[in-house]
Amino acid sequence: MKKFLTVMLALAMCCGVFTGCDKEDKLVVATNAAFAPFEYVEGDKYVGIDMDIAAGFAEYLGLELEVRDMEFDAVVTSVGKNGVDIAMAGLTISEKRKESVDFTEPYYDASQMLIVKSDVTDFDNCTTADEIVNIINTEGVTIGVQGGTTGEMFVKGSEDFGFAGLLNVECKSHSNAGLAVTDMINGNVDYVIVDEMPAKNIAKKMSGVKVIDIKLTDEQYAFGVDKAQPELLEKLNAYLAEIKENGTFDEIINKYFQD
Repeated sequence: MKKFLTVMLALAMCCGVFTGCDKEDKLVVATNAAFAPFEYVEGDKYVGIDMDIAAGFAEYLGLELEVRDMEFDAVVTSVGKNGVDIAMAGLTISEKRKESVDFTEPYYDASQMLIVKSDVTDFDNCTTADEIVNIINTEGVTIGVQGGTTGEMFVKGSEDFGFAGLLNVECKSHSNAGLAVTDMINGNVDYVIVDEMPAKNIAKKMSGVKVIDIKLTDEQYAFGVDKAQPELLEKLNAYLAEIKENGTFDEIINKYFQD
């Protein structure tokens, strides 16, 4: 028995040293780092609104931050598995996602918007989302989206989000919104639908495109926390309330939303 216990102790020590099984000193965050200005890669660092909040929260807890970059579709479902504590990826609150995570209080109001080529004038006289939908909901039109996002659900339809969908269009999914816009520039899709601030961020950086500044949806972003860690959810809500109260949250927003 003594030999057995010695072996088990040795294995446990190896697990902690070599495979990172002991993550008590870490806060592990899942994201999709292709969603500027909320999360993206700059050099060898993860930056953006969500990543700054993640770094601040890890410091608040006295923990080391570990960011795991993955496909957007996997972000929510990764929480609670392989040590992932929180999903931070510009996540819109939905009932289906609540099956996988417990959401924090909302921290940002969002919407979907349409990106078109700069020379497109079809939407110049539009003032409502319905007018935009009536124009794009045409046989033969292809809409580019980022796979797994609210934009894709808006085009395809989603009972969870309450979207009827666009009945006459083809939806083409991409791994990120930037690729969808590149596909549009190259003539492979007609329009792109993506979240407002990423859309505006792309339009600033890529020539030949513009954003139709009319909200197609009304959404709220929140962070998704491991359901097995209610105390972590409580602490993250407290941290969000604190940085909103002391002005840190506004500083982060202004840092990344500069015109």
